[in-house]
Amino acid sequence: MIQKGDIVIFDNKHKLMCGDSTIKEDVEKFKKGLYSQFSDDYKEQILTFWDIEKTENVFEGILYKTEIGKKFAEEENNSDDEKAEGEYWPKPNMEIEQFSNMY
Repeated sequence: MIQKGDIVIFDNKHKLMCGDSTIKEDVEKFKKGLYSQFSDDYKEQILTFWDIEKTENVFEGILYKTEIGKKFAEEENNSDDEKAEGEYWPKPNMEIEQFSNMY
């Protein structure tokens, strides 16, 4: 079982410091752009990290697929990057994405 503080290597070039045992599953979902499928705990960690867990915002809209997220995806996100089916934010570009254990 993965413990808090463990380093998980999920491919040959990326590693991540874990908060709990679901983190590896959430990282796999991240790599596929399946943001709304993250565990609720991981979603809350993201919102807490950005200090926006108590407000309605685009991050919450993307993670929980709210009307704010839908509006952002339809009207404001002009990216040509591919999105996973049903998601409001483009898939990450794993060639340039960086993971850090500094937080």
